[in-house]
Amino acid sequence: VGGGSSWVSTHTRQNDDGTYRHYALFSGGHRSEKKEGEDGRSALYVADELPDGTLGGFALDWTEDPSVQPAGARSCTVADLGDLRDLGDGRPVSERGSPDLIVTGRGGLDVYSSSPDGGGWRRVRSLPMSDLHTDAAALYGTAVVGGRYVVAASRPGARYAGRGHESPAFVYDAAEGRVVQRLAVRGVSSSVAVLDGGSRVIVGSGAKARLSGQPNIVYEMRDRGDDAPLLEVAGSQLLPDMPLRYNYPFARVDGSPDGSRPVPGATKTR
Repeated sequence: VGGGSSWVSTHTRQNDDGTYRHYALFSGGHRSEKKEGEDGRSALYVADELPDGTLGGFALDWTEDPSVQPAGARSCTVADLGDLRDLGDGRPVSERGSPDLIVTGRGGLDVYSSSPDGGGWRRVRSLPMSDLHTDAAALYGTAVVGGRYVVAASRPGARYAGRGHESPAFVYDAAEGRVVQRLAVRGVSSSVAVLDGGSRVIVGSGAKARLSGQPNIVYEMRDRGDDAPLLEVAGSQLLPDMPLRYNYPFARVDGSPDGSRPVPGATKTR
């Protein structure tokens, strides 16, 4: 698979006979105009453990249609999103226990699942950037919380340097196929990770040249009532002895990504 990769995600599944299958998903990388070659295509490799416990060789199991993510994907995640059904006719498209592939980039967010009827990998969910109404140029890192919710980070394009912007991390309900929450609306995020076994998620709101630096924000899963948010702020990655003032020449000074803390001009950079 040419073009290089920008991210890799792994997953292990136990088979019915007690053996294990290992998955390695590579997101397609992006080649700048100054470099030769082409944008990479996301690719999945699979390997089975042998009865003696040794690992068999990895074999290519799936490659991405290059037209889906223009300019190459930015990130990827392999995770089990549970039982998924077609949003049209309601037929099963993925079963609990089987991994799903999540790929993000300038094209938005895509979910691929291996058909229960043995038809191979198919795209079963698509969240285009045009549907998000955001200043973000692409979606980046992703993490799965609550077994079905994909938290996808985003960041604005370079043209927003020194200007206000809205580029939240999106919480996407894979079962219902819709965005249910926006986090860190003024964030400049590239990574997301789960904490405490998936009960918390940290949005890595770092910095970018000519854009504001911000603290990483931790969100906690809460029981969802009629009006309660799915994730609530649990804290920011700031300690009492950390310096708070900027030490990089950013063109703009923002508060924390969700506007809660710290105050503008006193933000911890990454």
